[in-house]
Amino acid sequence: MTSLAPDALFGSAALSRLERRLGFPGRDSSHFRRAVALLCIGWVPLLTLASLQEGLLPGTSLRSFLMDIGVHCRALIAAPVLILAEAICVPQLSSTCRHFVTAGLVDEAHRVGFEAAQASTRRLEASRWARVCLVLLAYALVYWLAVATRSLVPSWQLAPQSAIAPYSPAGWWHVLVTSPALMVLVLTWFYRLGLWGRLLWKLSRLGLRLTPAHPDRAGGLQFVVYSIRAFAWVGFAVCTVVAGAIANDVLLHGLDLNRLRNAAIGMLGFVVVVFGAPVLVFARPLASARFQGIQEYGALANGVGRRFEEKWLRRPNHDESVLVTQDFSAVADLYETVAKVYAMKILLIDPPTMLMFAGMSLLPLGVVGLFSLPLELVRSVIADLFF
Repeated sequence: MTSLAPDALFGSAALSRLERRLGFPGRDSSHFRRAVALLCIGWVPLLTLASLQEGLLPGTSLRSFLMDIGVHCRALIAAPVLILAEAICVPQLSSTCRHFVTAGLVDEAHRVGFEAAQASTRRLEASRWARVCLVLLAYALVYWLAVATRSLVPSWQLAPQSAIAPYSPAGWWHVLVTSPALMVLVLTWFYRLGLWGRLLWKLSRLGLRLTPAHPDRAGGLQFVVYSIRAFAWVGFAVCTVVAGAIANDVLLHGLDLNRLRNAAIGMLGFVVVVFGAPVLVFARPLASARFQGIQEYGALANGVGRRFEEKWLRRPNHDESVLVTQDFSAVADLYETVAKVYAMKILLIDPPTMLMFAGMSLLPLGVVGLFSLPLELVRSVIADLFF
């Protein structure tokens, strides 16, 4: 994986300096190396401390750590994926933004506004104050969650009752390092999503040169919908965190299909709405272009249609020229073009894209449901399929 392009919308120098101070490789390093570094900081110390404290602190258990699927999903899967997702998402978003110019949607009169929108996005993404606020918010959320779930903390995180501190060494590392690191990554991605939505909103107000008869039936903006796919791995990581929590509950209380179904529906609605909302800001220019297109193309179709009828339907006799004339194919092509204008979308919604995104996001929950099924039931289904 290569470093970010110079004109990338995200991947600020401020975050690069912050990562170097925290011990991460710089942004000129591969995303894989950064993901490995995060594993060494977030998960490996937990394993080491849980192993050491088992013999030193009564009541703590290495087995409790190994059986905590939630922490493994968060530290081993979700956190590295959120770093690796940058290698996929950032170039796609930058390419999508550049395509507004290369496709001729932004004319010279609005080029200054386009450049200003990009510059403000980079400036906000590179803001030190934003990074500080994200870190403070991450620790505040972790503290709130730690207090709210105090009774549900696994034994490997708790200190013996005789101890003054509430957490074991592994528990302190989890609360002070592992959980905040993941929370910072999640909040950073939602911050980027907000900046992406803000940028699209600014672009939608530039007076884009939309083509109502464009074959994509979206005035030439269908390519923006594909930016949702860039966030697919982010949705996967977020749902992996939820799946880990459900997996822990399954181990303690058994599989509850209703809870799993409700979690799947809730997460599906959340990721589809949150990650799909930014592209809906183009509803206003699309509606305006469709209305104008229907009027202009409709008037053209009416005029051509009347002349066609006067020429071919009002004649008393028809000769063989009807069979070789180009009038019929020309009118048919025109009406097909006009039909595209009337079929133009106002909302940028692409079912295949949303289905792919939803499938990626719900995959972790599907895995939890599959592995939570009783072995006898799985064996019976397999036997019915093949025997």
